[in-house]
Amino acid sequence: MTGSDVRIQMKDDYFTSVQNLHTVGDNICGQALFHISKASWKTFQGNAYWWFLNVCTTGRFQMMRYYVGNHVSAGANFLTWQIKWFVRDSGPSVYKHTSGGTTLNGHLNDVITDVRHGADVRGVLESLGYTAKMDNVQISDTGNLVVGQAVWHVSQSLAPPNIEFQGNDYWWFSNFASDGGHYMSRWRIGEHTSVGATNENRQITYTDTCWQLAYQHDSAGNELQGSLDILRSAAERGHRVKIMIGDTSVEPEQVSVRGGHVNAMIISKVLKANSNIKEFESTGVWDWSMVTTTGTQTTLKLRVGEATETADSRATTATAVKWFIDTRPWRKVLAHNKAGTVTSGSKVALTDAVKLGARVRYIMRFDGSDSITVQEADNIAINGADVSATHVRSVSLEATPDSTAEFRFQNNPYWWFSIAATTGSVDMSRWTVGEHTDRGHSSQTAAIEWFVNF
Repeated sequence: MTGSDVRIQMKDDYFTSVQNLHTVGDNICGQALFHISKASWKTFQGNAYWWFLNVCTTGRFQMMRYYVGNHVSAGANFLTWQIKWFVRDSGPSVYKHTSGGTTLNGHLNDVITDVRHGADVRGVLESLGYTAKMDNVQISDTGNLVVGQAVWHVSQSLAPPNIEFQGNDYWWFSNFASDGGHYMSRWRIGEHTSVGATNENRQITYTDTCWQLAYQHDSAGNELQGSLDILRSAAERGHRVKIMIGDTSVEPEQVSVRGGHVNAMIISKVLKANSNIKEFESTGVWDWSMVTTTGTQTTLKLRVGEATETADSRATTATAVKWFIDTRPWRKVLAHNKAGTVTSGSKVALTDAVKLGARVRYIMRFDGSDSITVQEADNIAINGADVSATHVRSVSLEATPDSTAEFRFQNNPYWWFSIAATTGSVDMSRWTVGEHTDRGHSSQTAAIEWFVNF
């Protein structure tokens, strides 16, 4: 209820983050949504499905499965497991208001200042005992309204003393506004079918963590503040990156370094209405971007649950950007070559950190590539002395033909799911966005550096 990040350990060997939390009496239930079906600890199954988890402190553990790109269930079941819960404190509460937008504590201007300085924002709905991290945050043109968007939530219902997925599930997107508004847009998982849009008034508490400006450039990529070297160096040392474009702050799901420049992939964003930043665009559209320190931004807009691009889907614009890096310490605990031979640190140091609930980020270097890829582990498995990290929030990219530094989204894009292991293997499963169409399953090897943060 103070906005802390939460991670869980299931059994002895599986670790993952929790995207949202809900209290039920004296118990807590959390949704952990970033999983794709596996054949083993370091390989995907041939027929990919989303594997959604609802975990409660009662020991109740629910698994709901949907085939990627299809509203077809791959089964559901309930178990009771021993679970460890880890928390990492958020920053202080900076603003609290009623469901009507009346200030109770703090000042809205403090929220705006923090967002402009790259802060994380979490919403806590005290009346529901609900908390979630905002995937992106927007400040109004008039400077008197802040709207945080939480994308990763699946439909659920109360089943005291637990919370359960409903079945026939839908994505439940939310815009939380500092005037008390809570706008919701719901779309069936795996198909472009609306389950309704509503607005309620909620009391929300905003909380914050620390970031610092590393680099700012104009729309032509010219340096205004900070240093590209500082930004690139921080990314290559495992630090998280956040960007501010105009009035919107967002943390990218994947960072790449190519030709000395930093590329950021943004996919945790749903298109808003042009007339009101509190409302969603009514037809349900993903609003994805690739942003590069050259000043180039490219967009991709796809209807939720379909492989259909909107009429104005793809655009390339010159964009001024502020780039922030988190100030929490990220420590490199392991580096190995593509054969899994340790070149620095140790696998024991990595497994020990994972068992203590650490977040894990890693850098992959593939033979023949002119770039590196930086990702955060969405879930982690331990297998003896080895570790694998699964990342599910990536979409297919290609090098921009007329640039030595930039990436852009491919035509007919696919989800690029990957499992990187300390053996050097990287298993990859590809599925067309919006369709249950297999685009290839392959395995490569990469030299990998592993970073942890508590």
